[in-house]
Amino acid sequence: MKNNIQISETLKDDIKNQENDKNLNILDFMYKYFNLYVNTKKASNISKNSLISINFILEKFFTFISDELAENESLNINDVTKYFLNNYLITLSNKLSKSSQKLHFTIIKNFLFFIADYDIKKYGFIKININGMKIKTEQKEKESFTQNEQTLILNYIDKLDATKSFLAQRNSLIIKILLFAGLRISELINIKWTDVTEFNDETHGILYSILITGKGNKERYAYLQYKLIASNLEWLKVHSSNSNYIFTSTHGNQCNSSMLFVVINNILAKAGTSHRGLHIFRHTFARNLVNKDINLATIKDLLGHSNISVTAQFYAKSNENAKRNALFGK
Repeated sequence: MKNNIQISETLKDDIKNQENDKNLNILDFMYKYFNLYVNTKKASNISKNSLISINFILEKFFTFISDELAENESLNINDVTKYFLNNYLITLSNKLSKSSQKLHFTIIKNFLFFIADYDIKKYGFIKININGMKIKTEQKEKESFTQNEQTLILNYIDKLDATKSFLAQRNSLIIKILLFAGLRISELINIKWTDVTEFNDETHGILYSILITGKGNKERYAYLQYKLIASNLEWLKVHSSNSNYIFTSTHGNQCNSSMLFVVINNILAKAGTSHRGLHIFRHTFARNLVNKDINLATIKDLLGHSNISVTAQFYAKSNENAKRNALFGK
């Protein structure tokens, strides 16, 4: 009975607070629901990077609102319309790409819809005000390493494998996992020794399976040939620290994405490739699978995409060989 009384009092307080919302300055109003929104996202096990993006983008939006409020003191939530949001996006047009503008709009829209759903009777008009607004972006095929660049990378990996040092063996293993398993960098740096299992596959011989924790804490397995990474793993087991994580610095600290961004770009420069970056390895992995005519459902699972439409969006374009094979056979 006591719990019921407490819940009832909490609801009364919540209703009372919502009644006072209409008297809040628009920025105070936004920040009140911002805190609720962020806490809700945290409870849903959203990734750290996604949470950082939400905070950054909404803070920029609030800065815009603050500037608008200085020009119009009567500004309130009713004024947040398609026109209002479009004016905000115009301020970004010279600074951000279309895809980045779309991300800003998506996060802002989700936040505003959260407010509307929190009290649909009171704030349902927010959805009406902005519903139907879209940011159109041209979907370009993701860049990947050329065949020649992949050869250059493989040649450089051979040099690393021949160098018996901690950094050379670690970096070789990093490149191999990125190139042949298509992992996100956030997934790679969180691989623990206990996530790696050696097993004998009847068809493909001895393989390593790696338990990957992807976006939303969803688990999947990546597979690599034993002969490809066995020597790297054995070397690191002997010469690395006692960390639970496979990928560490020379001081035994877990690698982070910023560190590896520098390391990998240096490797790509030394290998002689024209492309740079971390995610391009993932795109190359996917593109190689497409070129082998692997079906999109399998590619989706290997990449850890939540929806096949995400996979199809960037990797469903037929390559020229596939077109010719469809017409004339292999």
